[in-house]
Amino acid sequence: TDVLKVSYSDNISELKLYNLVGQQVLSKKVNANETQIDMSSLPSGSYMLEVSSGSTSKIVKLIKK
Repeated sequence: TDVLKVSYSDNISELKLYNLVGQQVLSKKVNANETQIDMSSLPSGSYMLEVSSGSTSKIVKLIKK
C-alpha cells in the first residue's frame, strides 16, 4: 500500500528504492534497525529495495498495489 515498514537484524545505514528500469526513485539515510518508507507518491508496480548495513547490502523485490 502506501507505507513500507523495513526492519533488519543489524543497524540499517541507507535504503535505496529502484524501479524495474533501474532508476533510483527514493533514497533514505537511516541509523536504526527499523524504519518506514512513504510510497504514497509512487505509482503501483514492482520495485527493488536495496538495504545497506555497514559493508553488507541486500536487495529485495517488492510490489506496490
